[in-house]
Amino acid sequence: MTAIGPGATNGFIASMQRIGASLYRLGIGMLVLFAAAVAGFIALLTAFVGIIVAATAIVFQNLFGRSKPVATVWKTAEATETNDTFTIDARRSPEGWTVE
Repeated sequence: MTAIGPGATNGFIASMQRIGASLYRLGIGMLVLFAAAVAGFIALLTAFVGIIVAATAIVFQNLFGRSKPVATVWKTAEATETNDTFTIDARRSPEGWTVE
């Protein structure tokens, strides 16, 4: 007599169960590989968008950045009483601020 059921080791039904189990494992493996590929693709897209944002920021800084010297109005204690002011022109340099 042929064994039928979960403990069957030979026969048509046992072969179908083994094939089904193998296909199930193959499907799970393919799903894991697909998920990893999608995650890698999303990571690459994120890096690409970050590079575009950084390049845009650099271009905007060079096009619309402050290029004129800053004029600062200072009042001394004596000038406060007489409403006299004087202006110091300062500009940004690689070492810091330069006052002229």
